[in-house]
Amino acid sequence: VFAAKKILKPFRPDGVIGTGGYSSGPVVLAARLLGIKTAILEQNTMPGLTNRLLGRLVDRIYVAFEQTKKKFPGGRVILTGNPVRKEILDSCGTVHGSRFTVLVFGGSQGAKAINTAFLDALEYLVDIRDSIRIIHQTGDADYITVKETYERKGIKADVYRFIDNMADAYSQADMVICRAGATSIAEITALGIASILIPYPFAANNHQEINARCLADKGAAIMMRQGEIIGDALAVLIERFYKTPDELKKIRENAKALGRPNAAKEIVESITRLIRGRI
Repeated sequence: VFAAKKILKPFRPDGVIGTGGYSSGPVVLAARLLGIKTAILEQNTMPGLTNRLLGRLVDRIYVAFEQTKKKFPGGRVILTGNPVRKEILDSCGTVHGSRFTVLVFGGSQGAKAINTAFLDALEYLVDIRDSIRIIHQTGDADYITVKETYERKGIKADVYRFIDNMADAYSQADMVICRAGATSIAEITALGIASILIPYPFAANNHQEINARCLADKGAAIMMRQGEIIGDALAVLIERFYKTPDELKKIRENAKALGRPNAAKEIVESITRLIRGRI
């Protein structure tokens, strides 16, 4: 906290927003001690320890899920959603290609369990395998193995260690298979993309499963626990999405209904009003 005060004092910001994680705790607390307006953004359904503590002190609490509002003191909580980058929002409504496209990714580091399960699922999708396009972000650790597996099986796929242009990848996707992190959920709901969400089972407070269940309970995604993603079970869902466009459309519509593409604008306007004393 002392170190954070030394950083804040020279330029004395008008406001400080903490976005969770242990390092935001001392900075927001230091801002509070200096009389600076403070806020936090809780990106997940289940608040982490830092935000649970800061929620007692800050002037505003921005949350991404309706269910999260009851986790904080009333009166200062505003449902805004999570900010989504403009270039991703601009990809909304892009016309897909003629082939059904599946986008697979596991976060910036990839997800070995998802990589393995998807490759296994392709063994059960022989009848439609040549009719679908695959965009697969593997992470660095699995890139060579996954790429060689596609080549050995004679399956065409666009394989990447890391996708720099997620806006372009999303614009081509008919469905997504991914983890249930807050940013991914914000993006796929803002764009209205059907998804199979596979929560990371070791996330703090199991928050990824709780995130995913919020969508699944509203028909906005399908959730599978990591232990359930054996190849044939995952293949059944992929084939169902491929063969039942009406169901796919309904899931997209439900996802879109939960999206909050104006989250960044709402947070900026709110914190600006707070700083200017307009509440």
